[in-house]
Formats: sequence, C-alpha cells, structure tokens
Amino acid sequence: MNERCSRKIFCERLGSIPVYSRRTRRMEHRLKEIGYQLGGQAGAYLASLLGMPVSDTTLIRILKATETMSFITPKVLGVDDWSLKKGQTYGTILVDLEKQQPIELLPDREAEILATWLKTHPGVEIISRDRASCYSEGAKEGAPDAIQIADRWHLLKNLGDALKRMMEKQHAELRMAAKALATKQQQQKIEDIMPDAVTGPAVSLLSPTAQRAVVFQEVKSLLAQGYSSRVIARQLKIGRNTVNRYRNFEHYPAKSRPKSQQSTVLPFREYLAKRWQDGERNIKQLWREIKKQGYQGSLGSVYRFFENIPKDADAVPLPELEVKNWTPRKVQFLLSKKEQDINMEEQNFLNLFFEICPQAKKARGMALSFHTIFEKKDAKALPDWILQAKDSGIAALKNFATGLESDYAAVEAAATYHWSNGQVEGQVNRLKLIKRQMYGRAGFELLRKRVVNHYASG
Repeated sequence: MNERCSRKIFCERLGSIPVYSRRTRRMEHRLKEIGYQLGGQAGAYLASLLGMPVSDTTLIRILKATETMSFITPKVLGVDDWSLKKGQTYGTILVDLEKQQPIELLPDREAEILATWLKTHPGVEIISRDRASCYSEGAKEGAPDAIQIADRWHLLKNLGDALKRMMEKQHAELRMAAKALATKQQQQKIEDIMPDAVTGPAVSLLSPTAQRAVVFQEVKSLLAQGYSSRVIARQLKIGRNTVNRYRNFEHYPAKSRPKSQQSTVLPFREYLAKRWQDGERNIKQLWREIKKQGYQGSLGSVYRFFENIPKDADAVPLPELEVKNWTPRKVQFLLSKKEQDINMEEQNFLNLFFEICPQAKKARGMALSFHTIFEKKDAKALPDWILQAKDSGIAALKNFATGLESDYAAVEAAATYHWSNGQVEGQVNRLKLIKRQMYGRAGFELLRKRVVNHYASG
C-alpha cells in the first residue's frame, strides 16, 4: 500500500453475500428448499425454469453441506421401521406425534439403537409402536417409565391374520357353502323362469354335462389364484390330467352327444312342446303326464329335454350353476365386517357357512367384540375377551390371545389412549416417496437430511 498515493478506494462487504460466495443467501436458501422437495434432477430442472440454473450434483452438494436439524425431545413419540433396501437394510423413523413431524432417522431397527437414542434424549412419556419385540425391548430399556402403546391397526391386522389361518383349514367347508349358495341362487332363477315348478334341490336338476361345467369353473378359478395341478386335483377330487386338460381351454369344452344316443323323451317331444306352448310350466307335472303314456325315463331327462328344446317352442333353458370362489382371505374380511357393511349375497353365504362350520360363527362374534373394545376404548373388557378366546376351542384365536398376554400393558394402553401409529405410517409413506425420487443416490445421510430438515427449515 502506497500511503503517498492520493487516490483512495473503499469497498464495504455486501451483507447478503457470504465471503467468497457465488450466490446470495436468499438464493442459497431457495435452492436448498427445492432440493429438499425434489432432490437432484427434478430440482435442477425446476431451478432452471425459475431462472436459477444449477446442476443436480450441485443441489445434492448443497444438501449434504447442511447440518441435520435438532429438535426438542417430544413427550409423545411414534416409532416404526422403514426399508432402505427391502429385505436387506432397515432403519427406524421417530416422529413427534404432537407436532406431526419426523425428528430423526436411525440407521437400524435393533433394540440397542432405539434404547441409546432414548437415553440420550430423556423426557419421552408415551411411545406408540407396532408389535415388534425389538421396539418393545428398546423402549423398555431406554425409557422404562414411558407408557408403551401397541398400534391398534397392527392389532386388528394380527387378528385378521389369525382368522385367515383358521379359514385356510376350512377349504372343504368353504366349497360346500359356496355350492349351497349357488344352488340356492339357481333355484331362485328357476322359480323366476317357471313360477309353477315344484321346488327342490337345484343340483338334482343339473345334467352330468352341467355338473362337469361347474367343476371346470372351479378349476379355472383355482388356476387363476396360482394353485398347482396337484393341489387342485386333491381339493376337487379329480384327476390331474383333467386339470391339465382344462388349463388349455378358456370355456368349458362341452362334449357332443353321439348320434346313436337319443333321449328317451324324444317320442313324447311333440306332446311336451304343445303342453309348454299351452302354458304348462310345471315340469314335474309334464313328467307325470308322459309317464301315464308309457314314458319310463327319469324326471332329470325331462328337465334336460327342456334345456335343449327348440327355440320355436318358446322354452327358456334352465340356468347353469355358477359357483363363486370364496377365498379364505375374503371370508376373513367378512368375519370382521359389521352387518351394515355386508351385502345380501355375503350375508347369505355367511349364514350357510355358519351352518356348516359353527366355529366360524363364534370367531365372527369374537372378532366383532374385539373391534368394539378399541372403538369404545373399553380396556376393562380386554381380560374377559382374552379368556374367551383361549377357551373358544379355536387354535388361531388361542394363539392370538397368548400373544396379547405377552404384550398386555401395551395392548391395554391401545384400548385406553387415543394415540396411534397412523401419523408414523404416513411419514414412512412420504419417506418412501423421497427415497424413490432419489434413484440410486439415496444414501442414508442424504435421505435423513431430506426427511428431517424439510420440516425444520420450513
């Protein structure tokens, strides 16, 4: 510096621009917010549209340079796991349920990790969690005075799983109830077509061809669910070759009747067609009339005749028996539904199924009462429900009740307090969205900053 020089130059630092920086603080903050919301590539594209051109790598570098925000220890904490790589690497998300915001991501879901965090952040009074033993043990070790609450949704799901295991052992009963319902529906259709016809078991009205068509429908339904030919053959009591043959057809391959085989009703064809045109719709009465004329065949042959009667006789064919497939999973949901949420067909099926399997009716009553306990927050009724489940004679419910006893304090709290893991599940869903936006660059630290810092900076 030359003190004798008469020229003096003075420059004041710009308050909005840090030293040696290429961006203003305001622009840095905007880019950071865009990075939190959209990540690298999508964030860079939006920034360029807003007149702030920047590369995706630069956005990620800005996020990585930001320190992870810290929060005040919440009184009500929600805990759940999430997958960084499904089936391989899992972490834990912690959510402040009162403020409804995530406050931390932990790199694992072991009990020690949660216990360590709770010890270094004292003050948690209530912990809402799923029924994983690792969180139960970690919460007990890290915050022994905190109240643990088992998530209600997981409790109801565990009950549903128990009912499903029960239904998986009732395949024969489910098929019997499905056929009984289909028979009842077909009988109603027959009565609509022929009001004066004598009612009776609809299955007896089916020709052997129609009965084979019913089996074909069942085979196609089970094949669509992914069952093997061996399992289907054993369940339907048919040959595996038949199952494999049906696999190649979209519709039932009806057999053509040999020309030499003629119905015993044909000699009385004209008489029956005339009586039908005259308005006689009671097939049993028609059978009696032709029997007096020398007919020696069965009533079923007469029904089959009207099924194939020429169109010019204005006869309506008998409806086919369509057996709907009621899977264990679907019936499991029905057992937990309230009556006002069940349609007429479902109620008819349940009524028939309960006649065949009385234990299912008992299971439904137990399921509805379990739902009521948590809807009405009636924790006092929980011990009696557990005793009834253990004495019900239903193995699946007994095992479920034993599991409730092992975590009884948390289950009782779920039937007492209004807190649940619903908010945590929502944050896990948001975390998954952020992770997928990041493609292959979703490292744990970067993901942690995007999930946690977004709320702190906003």
